[in-house]
Amino acid sequence: MKVSEMRKSYMQTMKIRPKAVELDRPTRQPLPERDDDWRLTFLDEANGTMRLQNTFTRHILDLCNDDVVSFRSRGVLFLRGNTTMCGDEVQFEPFHGSGPA
Repeated sequence: MKVSEMRKSYMQTMKIRPKAVELDRPTRQPLPERDDDWRLTFLDEANGTMRLQNTFTRHILDLCNDDVVSFRSRGVLFLRGNTTMCGDEVQFEPFHGSGPA
C-alpha cells in the first residue's frame, strides 16, 4: 500500500493488526494483551514513510510502504509484520515468505 493513501487519516487514531505485543523490560515476558489506539503523526509521501504513536504508551513506530497491507475504513491498519514494545523501544519484524498479511 502506498503511504500517500493514508493522507486522509493524518492525526487520526487507528488500531493495528496484528496487535502490538508489549514485553516486560526485565523478564522479556509478554504483558497482558491490550488493543491500544495508534495515531498517525507523520507522513512523508515522497519517501513513502509514516510514523504512528501509541496513544497509551507513547511508543513510536516508523513504517514504510512495504510494511502496510491496507487501511480499512473502520480505522484498522493491517501490517506485514509484528510490532513488539519493550521499555522505550519498538521493533517491527516483517513477515518472511508467505507469513500472515
